[in-house]
Amino acid sequence: MHIKTYLLLALFSGMALVSSAQIDSTAKGLSFGQYLVLTGQYHLATLEFERLYFVAPQMPGVQAALVETNRMNGSYDRARSYAKTFSLLPQNSTEEIHLFKKEMILNSLLLRDLVWIPSILADIRMTAASDFDMLRYADNMSLGLSILSAPNKSTHYHLHIPGMESQHDEVLVQALRDWTESPRKSPLIAGALSTFIPGAGKVYAGKWKDGLVSLLFVGANAYTAYRGFSSTGIRSPYGWLFGGLSAGFYIGNIYGSQKAARIYNHELESKIKANVYSRLVQLR
Repeated sequence: MHIKTYLLLALFSGMALVSSAQIDSTAKGLSFGQYLVLTGQYHLATLEFERLYFVAPQMPGVQAALVETNRMNGSYDRARSYAKTFSLLPQNSTEEIHLFKKEMILNSLLLRDLVWIPSILADIRMTAASDFDMLRYADNMSLGLSILSAPNKSTHYHLHIPGMESQHDEVLVQALRDWTESPRKSPLIAGALSTFIPGAGKVYAGKWKDGLVSLLFVGANAYTAYRGFSSTGIRSPYGWLFGGLSAGFYIGNIYGSQKAARIYNHELESKIKANVYSRLVQLR
C-alpha cells in the first residue's frame, strides 16, 4: 500500500516538474521570439511564435505576436488568415478580438485587397456598438475607403455613423475636401485651346514647356511651308513637306493636349489617394 502511494506521489511530482519545465520553456520561447523581432529577424520570429502557438495556443501574447511577426515579415495573407481565425475564438477577450479585426483590415490594406474591408467594418459597427474608439476607427476607415474606391471626384460614398463627423481624422477630412474641391482639367477645353493656339491646351494642363515646344514646332514648320509656297508656287516640295509636318504636329498637339489634361487629373487623384492610403495604414 505504501509502495503504491510512493509511486503515485512520484508520478505526480514528475508531471509537475514536466509542466513547470514546459511553462519555463514557453516563457523563454516568448522572450526569444521578442528578441528576434527586436533584431529584425522576422522570419525566424514567425517560426518561433508558430512553435509556441502549437505548444501553448492560449499563452498570453502568442496569438498577437504570431499575427504581427507575419505582417512584419511581409506575409500579409498569412497574417490576415491568422487574425481572422483568432478573431473567431470565443475564449479571446473583446480587446483581443478588436485587435485581430484591425489586423485583418491592416493586412488587407497592405495586400491592396479592399474587398474584404467593408464587411469587417460592418461587423465592427454591429458588435462594438458600445466601444467608442472602435466605432471612430471604423468610421474613419470607411471615410478613407470611400476615397480610395471612388472613380472620380463626383463619385464617393461614405456610410458614416451619425454623430461621428466631429471625430473624423483631420488628414482624411482634408483629403476628402481635396478630392471633391480640387479643380480638374477638362480634356475638351485643352483640345479646344490647342485648336486655336497650338500648345495652349498643354499650358492649361500645367505642361507649359511642352506647350511652348508644340507652338514652336507647328509655327516653324508652317512658316517654312509658307516660304516654300511663296518662292516656287504650289509645286514647291519644301512647301508640301513642311506643310505636312506642320499639319501632323498640329493634330498631334491637339491630341497631346487632351492627354496632358487626363494625366494632370490622374496625377492629382493618385497623390490624394496615396495620402489616404498612407493614413489608413497608420490608423490604430
